Amino acid sequence: MAAPYDINRDDGLLENATITFEASDHVVYRFYCTYHQPTMSGQVIVLPPPTVEKSTPANRVLLK
Repeated sequence: MAAPYDINRDDGLLENATITFEASDHVVYRFYCTYHQPTMSGQVIVLPPPTVEKSTPANRVLLK
């Protein structure tokens, strides 16, 4: 993953990896394989947290 994080990990054949980072913005972060560009690439889409509306008499559903 490029700037601003500059994350680079080189794993061997058939190895799995988990990479954790704390996103500072709600944007799309692109990542790619250093050896197999442009076919081995992807993106991480960071969305803002959902908003939850408080229940009011107008939008409350009562179940009986």
